[in-house]
Amino acid sequence: MSPRLPLSESRVAVIGGILLLAMFVRLICSVFIGAGTFGPDGSGVEAAVELGGHPNVLFPVLVDFFGGSRGLSAFSGAATAVACAKMGERFGGRLLVCGFMGACAPLLVAPASMSGGDAPAIALAASGLALALWNHPFSGALLAGLSLGVKPIALPLFLLLPAGLLFTEDKRRFTLRLLLGMALPLVIFWSALDPLIHPRPSSGILGSWWLATDGQIPALPQWPGLCWGGFKALLALPTWTGHPLLGLLALWACIRSKDRRLWVFLGLSVAAILLTAAPMGSQLRVRYLGPASVGVTVLAGVGLSRKIWAPFLFLWPCLAFCSQLGALRASEEGMSPRPELGWVRPINVEPSFEEGGVCGGKELRSMAKGLIERLPEGAEVAAIRLRDGRESELFWKLRVARPDLRTVSIGAHCCPNGDLSGCATRIRSHLYKYGGALVVPHNPPRCRTHLASPKDLELAGAFGLQPQDEERFSLSTWGGNAQSKPSTDSCEATSLASW
Repeated sequence: MSPRLPLSESRVAVIGGILLLAMFVRLICSVFIGAGTFGPDGSGVEAAVELGGHPNVLFPVLVDFFGGSRGLSAFSGAATAVACAKMGERFGGRLLVCGFMGACAPLLVAPASMSGGDAPAIALAASGLALALWNHPFSGALLAGLSLGVKPIALPLFLLLPAGLLFTEDKRRFTLRLLLGMALPLVIFWSALDPLIHPRPSSGILGSWWLATDGQIPALPQWPGLCWGGFKALLALPTWTGHPLLGLLALWACIRSKDRRLWVFLGLSVAAILLTAAPMGSQLRVRYLGPASVGVTVLAGVGLSRKIWAPFLFLWPCLAFCSQLGALRASEEGMSPRPELGWVRPINVEPSFEEGGVCGGKELRSMAKGLIERLPEGAEVAAIRLRDGRESELFWKLRVARPDLRTVSIGAHCCPNGDLSGCATRIRSHLYKYGGALVVPHNPPRCRTHLASPKDLELAGAFGLQPQDEERFSLSTWGGNAQSKPSTDSCEATSLASW
């Protein structure tokens, strides 16, 4: 029987410590943000576990396995920290320090503290990259490629996979195995790259990633301007992201090391960051940079060497961002107040809130619970269209618990003749005749964030419903007095009546 290693020398203990620390940090940040499925596509994917039909087929499978998207995100963030540790060790860094750096880097902590596909996609791609660096190109590329089935946000990490060539003598064999490993997931999940290869202009980030060129693939002469715009956007990053300091630490790691491979990895990492920022232009969001920041985070850990305490300095911006996001969410959604930590400069958390939720989201979810019990079979639930389709906070629960109900998003598009008052009357008459519910938003002063388009809010005002106290939505229900089910919903019926 082999002698037992001291705890300080056990690699299992070190990796376990990194995993536990990373999960603990993400748990604390999650508490600051508040309970519930808050985050990009949080409620949508949990509904897809029951209903199917999600565009990223692996995402709901993972959510179902972990019992919820919040738990999946926390575990994925911890796995990313372990991957950072192994990558840093490959470049001569200390396993524990590089792991702690991955556990505390703000742009890796934030997505793993919310619901969404960012954290699991980053975890798969980062783990695949770590395997490739340790001379497992086939399994590494295969694992990284699977991230496309969760969310294509981790695509910038694919640019770092060739760095494994720096650690192998048989480069031809490595390249061949890398390409073979990537081939299968690319074939299966090729449609995930449509916003990049076949963009749809005027359809937002889901339709095109070329936001700086109005949704069109840029021509070759446009690239210098795009890269310059991306560089300026990176210089304007807020300090809480830690990117200025992470970049300096990564540069210091390359300068103090005699290993030129660090310079190559830094170059690939910078290219990944710049190629993430350039197509987005002024619409760049900090969370888009999470995957591309893995490389500089690893090199920053290498640069810190044996200063095991240094990564914990990044916890302050992590906690400050999450607490301020939680405070805004509490105000917008009517939740109990959250603790709020200060930062050197105020953090603009409104874009992050708008990506993860909507003002009055808690109220919508509560309405859904009541409608599930009260509405008759086959009734219609019509709700004013909110920004980014956030009326789904109401609809998802209804579709899971009451598949017999018809859910309809209404807005100014239902009124082609522009008569919003008459349109509102016809919608109400349709729901009164056949039975159903109407959910109309208000825009009280407490809503700091964007709720719906001005035209859709005009239609909401045309119903003449007045908010009570601080309610953000009005709910009207009708039992219906018709025996037959309508062939059209309230929006279609209104459009037809206009003709």
